[in-house]
Amino acid sequence: MPLYACHEDEAIERVKMNRNIVAGWNRLDSVIFKIEQTVAHVAHELKESREDLPDAEEMIEAATKQLQEENDTLKKLHDPGKIICLDNKYYCPHCNRQIANKLVEDYHIKFCPECGKRIVLSTPYPYKRHHG
Repeated sequence: MPLYACHEDEAIERVKMNRNIVAGWNRLDSVIFKIEQTVAHVAHELKESREDLPDAEEMIEAATKQLQEENDTLKKLHDPGKIICLDNKYYCPHCNRQIANKLVEDYHIKFCPECGKRIVLSTPYPYKRHHG
């Protein structure tokens, strides 16, 4: 009698007793056997995992802690740093990489293209001096 006609307990016992494909079966029976074996294993794992769910309060605390850390990291990146200007070249105060003059002077960038740190000039942009 093929495996798919048996009860679940009998199927699990057959799987434990014989992990190989039965020699007398045709390919369809062998495929069905493998599928049932996999389904029985997944169903067993799902039953066990449902019993092991963590406490809801623990999950909320862990998520809150993770969000707080992420928020603090983002705040550090968004506190503006003043662009360092040495020998008419601009550098990021966070990663110390050079920023192209055209980006700072013409495009008035607000974030470092390398590290993403928010940056501002220590002096107002040139257009503010003329129009302010």
